[in-house]
Formats: sequence, C-alpha cells, structure tokens
Amino acid sequence: MGGRGGEIGPDLTEVSLRRNNEDLRRAILRPSENLRPTPATMITIVDVNGRIYTGITKSTNHDPIQLVLANGDVIRIAQEDVEESTEQPLSPMPNNYADLLTVRQLSDLVAFLQQGPTTSNGQPEPTNSAEEATRP
Repeated sequence: MGGRGGEIGPDLTEVSLRRNNEDLRRAILRPSENLRPTPATMITIVDVNGRIYTGITKSTNHDPIQLVLANGDVIRIAQEDVEESTEQPLSPMPNNYADLLTVRQLSDLVAFLQQGPTTSNGQPEPTNSAEEATRP
C-alpha cells in the first residue's frame, strides 16, 4: 500500500475507490470467494526431485519459472525440472481472519483501507485533482 509492502497480493493503495466497506469486510473474511483472474496465480509445483513448492507466479512464460513463496523469497525453477504444476483455486490470503481479528480490529482495518493513499506519516496524500481539491 502506498508503494510499501511485499510482492504477494494486490496493491491496496486505491482499494477505497473500488470497494465499499461491506465488500472489503467480505474480501478480508472470505478471500477466495470472488477470486478474479490475475497475471499472478497461486500454483503448486512438484519438481523432478519430488520437492513441492507453493507460491505466486511472478513469471511462468519464461525459463526459469519465478515463484514467490509465502515468506517473500523468490525461487526459480527451470521448466525442464517441473514434474507437475497445478493452479490453486484458493486465494493466498489467509482465510482465518474471522478467528484472528476482533470486530473492532476488523473495523479498524476496513477504515484504514477506506482512508485511501497516505504519506509515510499517515496523513492523506496531497492531490493534484481539481475535483478532490474542492471537496470540503
């Protein structure tokens, strides 16, 4: 968000322009419910040595395949070393936030996402848009 963060998941900087509060709550609590096709897909690869890797594809149409693991590490696997590759139907986002977050924490997270882009000190980003500049 705001140019910070890892390589897994979408950029949430302007998520408030695309999603309302209820949509955000639903996406956080049930992330696999409305998956949209994206260039980055979660896959599981079994290599010729039987090692299993699951992560987000950074590149599959090149050799080697680049896979971003959950810990953020990027591994490269030569196409010839792939024994099996399976697209995963689930979001890489954890699906247990309902168990991990209190109602207040979830509300705070949604409010944070709805505030839109901010500067490094948490203040709203200045805008050059005439429309936004005239908002009260």
